Amino acid sequence: MKHSLAKHRQLYGLLHQMGAFDNRHDLVYSFSDGRTENSADLLDHEIDRLIRHLESGQPGAAALAHQARGDRMRKRILSICYNIGWTVYSERKRRTVVDMQRLDAWMKKYSYKHKELSRYTYRELPQLVTQFEKMEATIYD
Repeated sequence: MKHSLAKHRQLYGLLHQMGAFDNRHDLVYSFSDGRTENSADLLDHEIDRLIRHLESGQPGAAALAHQARGDRMRKRILSICYNIGWTVYSERKRRTVVDMQRLDAWMKKYSYKHKELSRYTYRELPQLVTQFEKMEATIYD
């Protein structure tokens, strides 16, 4: 069952209060177990869980917002990997995926912190995204 307008307004108020409004799509995606990114599509129990989490004021609520922003930056890097052809065909998934071995090898050797993508913190990721965007630009120049 869909949630009420009052709960929707409460959620948006909390998102603004937490400074997580720009990351609402990632948070909704997380709390809907990947079903939707649109808060209007949240089911009653999903929005209740998200509201409780944000109301708790726990450091985990802010960390979740940072994680969502970090995931968006990691996805940008993976998108660049697709663009520059760092892909392999996965029999298991039956589609082309990012060649993670190649990516991790490159990351350890050339990235500015010399560690795997998953080990970069939220604060380190913007500079890494910039590094990838510059690399992509040099390939297509």
